[in-house]
Amino acid sequence: MKRVLIIPFAPILQGKLTYLLPSEIEDMAIGTRVLVPLGHRHVPGLYAGEAPEESSPFDLKAVLEVLDPFPVLPAFLFPLLEFAAWYYRLPLGMLVRSALPPPLCRPQPIASRTLGKILRELESLPSPASLPDLPPLTRDQAQAFSSFADHSRIDGFSVQVLNGVTGSGKTRLYQEMILQTLKQNKQVLVLTPEIGLTPPLLGSMKMVDPRSV
Repeated sequence: MKRVLIIPFAPILQGKLTYLLPSEIEDMAIGTRVLVPLGHRHVPGLYAGEAPEESSPFDLKAVLEVLDPFPVLPAFLFPLLEFAAWYYRLPLGMLVRSALPPPLCRPQPIASRTLGKILRELESLPSPASLPDLPPLTRDQAQAFSSFADHSRIDGFSVQVLNGVTGSGKTRLYQEMILQTLKQNKQVLVLTPEIGLTPPLLGSMKMVDPRSV
């Protein structure tokens, strides 16, 4: 059986443990929830990739069950979670658990009704080609975006501040910046100063590429 790395949702110092993947379980994507034995308990955890083939002084246990048909955390978040666990001195499994909603921390699959709703929402997402064109930039927006584009081509870290009153078109500029960054196969983290701004900001970001949000 293939060796795999699992992050159990438990306060263990190792962070990742090596398990055996039974042959009847097909390959899964990193970030998929599984059920594994840990001591005398069965706990949920996240699949974190294949383990190196090396001898072990312990008898490895097998993954019991794949809980969901898709990952609940994308693979690109794992380095961030590992850094946060190191920075805050937390067991990796407990930090990952805090990043998930409580229902996904239980040792059971997603409810079929909820799963069906998620799949329908994913299937209904429009492709970028079907989205309406974003409005053209104004002269001031184009000037600000030109400055951003010049700095984005420079390797290394840089800080830019966009100053504008409410309704001056900053969000439209954010859309263009995000689009430019995604075209470079980079990632974008959008922060909002208050939770009340999240729904309209999320809607604006989905107009860029709903499958990337």
